[in-house]
Amino acid sequence: MRRMLTLLFGSVLGVSVAAQTQLLPLPEALRTFDEEHDLARKELHLLELTRQYPDAGPALLALAERTPHTDTRWMSMRGMRDLHYKGCESFLRRSLAHDDALVRANAARAIGDLRLKHANRELLTMFAKEDDQRALEQASLALRELGVRGGLRRNSCENSKLQRADSGMAAAGTGRSGHQEGRAFHCAYLDSPDGATAMMASEAVEQLAGVDFGPRLMNGGEGMPTKHMRAARSWWQSHKESWPHCDDCRFN
Repeated sequence: MRRMLTLLFGSVLGVSVAAQTQLLPLPEALRTFDEEHDLARKELHLLELTRQYPDAGPALLALAERTPHTDTRWMSMRGMRDLHYKGCESFLRRSLAHDDALVRANAARAIGDLRLKHANRELLTMFAKEDDQRALEQASLALRELGVRGGLRRNSCENSKLQRADSGMAAAGTGRSGHQEGRAFHCAYLDSPDGATAMMASEAVEQLAGVDFGPRLMNGGEGMPTKHMRAARSWWQSHKESWPHCDDCRFN
């Protein structure tokens, strides 16, 4: 009987905690998200926030515009993208010129995923001037999503030297040219010690190859690769020798 009561009390307590989480007011949820700087936990806060408040796009935009924290700024872009909130277009366009490379990278990615074609000019300007590999990769993906073909750059998986692609070459250099330097250049960053960089690289490889590496949640803990990252690394190790020949790819 005591065991049954203990289990019953534990179940009720668990439900109570879940209910409290579900009833967390939006301002408090935003504050918790903003003040968290462990990226894995911050991603969890964002996931819960967007699940509880599917209309939180404007609130995330307001937070991103006023926060002093760059991690909040770029991760809020992911939230707005996941909520399909296009009212952030002006903010994203301005963020392409931000001092922080991860802000620029995520702004470019959100523009591509939200299909904000009016941002083409700013995106091309950012791409032409960009020196940070992480931002360059995301800008390449965005330009590919928006169907912009001219003046794009690619690089080799064996070295990070950027090269000018021929006019009309598909953005992001997916490797369908058949040359070694055409390998998906994101593979070079799958083993990056920076969690955000490795996460973006695994997402980029997944999108370009059309494969599914599972949930993208950053649940690996600080400094630890997620299941998504580990799946991407394993996939690349088994494909890099034969690339661009790929039996399980679904190129767009």
